[in-house]
Amino acid sequence: MSSAGSTMIRAQSLTGRKVFDATGKKVGRVFDLEVEDRDDQLCVTALRVGVKSLLARFGWGTEQHGRRIPWEHIASFSPDIRLRSNAGR
Repeated sequence: MSSAGSTMIRAQSLTGRKVFDATGKKVGRVFDLEVEDRDDQLCVTALRVGVKSLLARFGWGTEQHGRRIPWEHIASFSPDIRLRSNAGR
């Protein structure tokens, strides 16, 4: 499951993972994913990070709550999710 189509990643391997920016500062944990159907495959287009994302997932907020991280802002997945240096700009 990925938007680039080059890597298959299971959704359960993303949820709950810690996310750090390029400097190593913790951004939060992945609580939800945004996906879209591309040629009959679900592709992750963004991660929803932070407690507000968790609350919105259960209906205690709106989709705008929490931090949205577009897939293209991710630099690596090992051992934690690390963002590119220009992410969020």
